[in-house]
Amino acid sequence: MSTSATYSRSSLHSNSTDQILIAVMGATGAGKSSFINLVSGSDLEVGTGLRSCTRGVDISSPFTIGGRTATLIDTPGFDDTNLSDTEVLTIISLFLSTIYEQGGVLNGVLFFHRISDVRMGGISRRNFNMFRHLCGDEGLRNVVIVTNMWDEVSEEQGLARVQQLANEDMFFKPALQLGAIMLPHDRTIGSAQEIVRQACRNTPVVLRLQRELVIENKSLAETAAGMALDEELAAQTRKYTEELQELQAELDSVIESHDEQAANELAKAKLDMEANVKRINGERQKLGNSYAKEKGAMTNELELLRQDLQQERAATARTSANIARLRRRSEQQFRYDQEQMARLAQSATDIEIQQRQRARQRDGILNMVIPAVLRLFHYAQLHVLRR
Repeated sequence: MSTSATYSRSSLHSNSTDQILIAVMGATGAGKSSFINLVSGSDLEVGTGLRSCTRGVDISSPFTIGGRTATLIDTPGFDDTNLSDTEVLTIISLFLSTIYEQGGVLNGVLFFHRISDVRMGGISRRNFNMFRHLCGDEGLRNVVIVTNMWDEVSEEQGLARVQQLANEDMFFKPALQLGAIMLPHDRTIGSAQEIVRQACRNTPVVLRLQRELVIENKSLAETAAGMALDEELAAQTRKYTEELQELQAELDSVIESHDEQAANELAKAKLDMEANVKRINGERQKLGNSYAKEKGAMTNELELLRQDLQQERAATARTSANIARLRRRSEQQFRYDQEQMARLAQSATDIEIQQRQRARQRDGILNMVIPAVLRLFHYAQLHVLRR
């Protein structure tokens, strides 16, 4: 399965103080996509069942808030139903490292938590633990923990859970002590805008994962998040291995008792357990090389896009040069035509002047000749009469 993130609809490499980048993280079904759609006017797909619909990273439409342009980045959770934790970490790592290399720095990170959850179970704690490793202690000062789904609990229940989340070390207390804040979201546009405004007030910060991958040039497995995930996978492997040993011992005992049905059931359970061990070991191996492989592919793709962009710019420049050349030639032709018309007009004027001059000359000659002819005719008549 390819873990390439889906980047769309937005330019994410501006460090302008008017450009705001905010990542949105948290468990599947915590309301991330709905929040983004509400505050940005986007149309990201929203899940209504148990299967996560955010298979990669998605980008909101840019929107204006407080005179600044904000873009929200939707990410999959580590409990995603379609992706393994290794794939989720790889997707998020590819995105965060790539935007940082392109000059993008996050102003804030929103972490969504369902206040409707009766308790913060193992999956939720693992999700937040991975989140803390992604951000690092320095990055936590730009984090807003968003409690959601308040309409599914009474106010008394919700406030009690907030107190528990804020005051227990196994929940959000360590993050809050390092500068994170916790805000409620009641699914209204006003609430969503206030949460985004809070993130907009932050000074952009480089997350720990970005620093490790880009500045320190670590492999994903060497990052704090990678090591935390590897420890989690190793713990799962140990657990399944112990259960396999117990299953094998039970299976041996059942075989000796000739209980064929029980033996078949235990054999199937053993196969399932072995498949889990194999899957987890595969995830640990992918953790070591999937990021590098995907990063290489993405780098090549970005290079091709850069070359395409250069070619498009060169083609645009050539087109602009041709248009300018044609415009100059057109202007030159226009000037030439104007000059020719001026010369023709001058020639016509000269001819008209010459024609008037010749007409005046003819008139002058006629004025002299006609009287002379008349006088001669008169003299001729007189001479005839005298004879």
